[in-house]
Amino acid sequence: MAGPTFVNVRIVDGSGSPATLGSVRIAGDTIVALADITPTAGDSIIDARGLTLAPGFIDTHRHHASGLAADLHARPVVNQGITTIVGGTGSVDSPVHTTGLALGTTWRRERPPRLAERADHRRAPRPRPPPRACALLGRPIASHRAASRPQTPRSSMQAAIDFGISNIDAVARIDGSFHYWTRRSQGTPDHASVRDILAEGGVPLASLPAIAVTGGQHKVLPSRLGDCAVVGVPEVIAIGRGGQALALGEGDDPSTPLLVVSAGSGTAVVSARASSYAHVTGTGVGGGTLLGLGRLLLATTDVAMIDEMAVRGDANGADLALRDVVSGPIGTLPPDATAVNFGRLARLDSVPHADDLAAAIMTLVAQVIAITAINAARAERVDRIVIIGHMADLPSFRHIIDQVGAYYGQALTVPDRAGFGTALGALLHATAGKG
Repeated sequence: MAGPTFVNVRIVDGSGSPATLGSVRIAGDTIVALADITPTAGDSIIDARGLTLAPGFIDTHRHHASGLAADLHARPVVNQGITTIVGGTGSVDSPVHTTGLALGTTWRRERPPRLAERADHRRAPRPRPPPRACALLGRPIASHRAASRPQTPRSSMQAAIDFGISNIDAVARIDGSFHYWTRRSQGTPDHASVRDILAEGGVPLASLPAIAVTGGQHKVLPSRLGDCAVVGVPEVIAIGRGGQALALGEGDDPSTPLLVVSAGSGTAVVSARASSYAHVTGTGVGGGTLLGLGRLLLATTDVAMIDEMAVRGDANGADLALRDVVSGPIGTLPPDATAVNFGRLARLDSVPHADDLAAAIMTLVAQVIAITAINAARAERVDRIVIIGHMADLPSFRHIIDQVGAYYGQALTVPDRAGFGTALGALLHATAGKG
């Protein structure tokens, strides 16, 4: 029986070898071809560009018995690529082993349990689940046999969603603890998409008295989704408040002026002074630029792959450094500082390695963002700069940010959970004074 053929997918085979771009063909429940595959007539083609195909991950310690009784689908766990759970005391099943991604590997799609099976879950022992081999990260394609979060009273659960151009980020505060998750942007926000986004994080929409929303398209949502009130938070406020929450510690003065740089698809720069937030400047250069140039020059929009290539590469394989264009130093800048982005490509004898191109793309994007931020901070007379947004999740980006900061004697702080700063700011602003 023919199955799907995944193309343009980033393949991690579980052997420890580097990820590769390629295709995977399924026949029945078995992987029959892996690598460069030419689609044939009758193939069911799935373009998995930007996603990763890998052996299912094993969660070695969870207590899932009560959660599985409530919901055997548990999309939040499956969407992280977890397809096998090793149980412990009070949990589920004995250890289940998976195999690497290779020819002959079993591929399974299991139907959801029937209502009767759910009802009998606690009374009858369940059979040992079969091994699962594959998970397409960001899309549930294996058995949804994992944990769901226990239900929490409406009064102790809060959530916010940031509808970005490239990503949708969500934050929930449940019994005082924050939970974060993200998905790719797709379509216009509506009741169904909000419900599904929250469900991915184990948060039922019906459990919320209100939800905070922000980002470019949040205004298309109605004022209520069923019994849940929709609280719109202007993006400038969400960016500023989120930067404060991530950058200021317990010992810091909450009124400390900050310049918050949201490095997302584009880049916005916001001043935050106590509870006052203002848009200062910005640039169209950001994550969208990285993806566009990545597709043009590297034939990929896989952010993780571009980042890995940039870490390995040397930007000066495509750029011209100061030592290439001047005979002496310029101020305190080192000889290998960038003089002309992509300038080396103008030389007819220059054929850069793909890794060097990736490093040059990342250098261009990160330098523009860092210099824009530093100049804005000086104009605003603000000493502290914090960078949020998913660009800040990338090691190669952070390295260049630190490098530019050192050139100019200006620290640029990249906090933990930087990618969720705007969503967090929306939640904190909307729930201020509500615990």
